[in-house]
Amino acid sequence: MALREIRIEGDPILEKTSRPVGILTPRLKMLIVDMIETMRNAYGVGLAAPQVGVLRRIAIVNVDGENDYVFINPEIIESEGEQTGTEGCLSVPGKVGTVTRPEKVKVRALDIHMKEFELEAEGLLARACCHEFDHLNGILYVSKVEGELRDARYEEDEDEEWDEEFDEESGEDAETEEEQDVKKAEGQDAESAEEKKAESAEEKDAGSAEEKDAESADTKDAETAEENDAESADVQNAETAEKQDAEPEDAKDAENQNTVSGDNQDL
Repeated sequence: MALREIRIEGDPILEKTSRPVGILTPRLKMLIVDMIETMRNAYGVGLAAPQVGVLRRIAIVNVDGENDYVFINPEIIESEGEQTGTEGCLSVPGKVGTVTRPEKVKVRALDIHMKEFELEAEGLLARACCHEFDHLNGILYVSKVEGELRDARYEEDEDEEWDEEFDEESGEDAETEEEQDVKKAEGQDAESAEEKKAESAEEKDAGSAEEKDAESADTKDAETAEENDAESADVQNAETAEKQDAEPEDAKDAENQNTVSGDNQDL
């Protein structure tokens, strides 16, 4: 299994008519396997043998990403209706054009086992069959384009343009990751500042409560000391008064004793 080189418009082989396959040799079987791999690698929906440099009537079609249709010596035996749409080609890279094809076709061909089968195709499958079978007759789609070829627009380009249009309509540019990080950091800083303010307020409240408790304790101690001093002063005053009352009585007793003693001496 190997990737084959895809011939580009201007290569003479793309303008030649391919020969029918009589016997499917191992070499032709390998060609079919390589064509499938080459088509998938190029993100195509179809590929014909002349596009990889082999003039044999063999074509591959896959429009849904699942079913690889192998057509050997194909021919369109019936067609119906018409459809006009955009086509591209792996042999004409980067360009697309508008082409009208049958809406439905009935194909007769041989499969990879060289057994005959018929397929009724419509829509994109019918368009792809017609496109690839033209290659076998040396016909490129550009000869059937209505108007001029256009530059191909891929899904990534369309997504980017849609994003730009959306930003312009909304008047808002998408935020960059750096801006989001800055906003996140600012939010965290604001939360930290609020937490610090709350902690500071709690500390102040706690300090005020402690100061009030200390002042209350000092007041109580002062009141107790004053009461003790008052009690001590009362006790001292009482003792002084008792002493003063006792001194006159002692003096009187002494005078009486002196009087009695004097009387005895005069006798």
